[in-house]
Amino acid sequence: MWRTLAWFAALLILSALAGFVLALSVFMVAFFRVRAGLRWRDTLVLSSGGVGFICLMAGLLNRDFPPGLLQAFVRLPWPLH
Repeated sequence: MWRTLAWFAALLILSALAGFVLALSVFMVAFFRVRAGLRWRDTLVLSSGGVGFICLMAGLLNRDFPPGLLQAFVRLPWPLH
């Protein structure tokens, strides 16, 4: 149980540093590759589909994602800001 909670704690910390979309992208690739043991092709397809779906829903609902520390220093386009 603690290892799974550590994955989500890492997502929260990375979100605070890099912003939600970048953190989610890194998290999904790492989680599918390491924890689920998927091949690179499957990992990239599922990760891009998951992040794409989240961005699609955010665009349809006119929502912004939480920014991270990176966005305080670098101006990034939507959905990375």
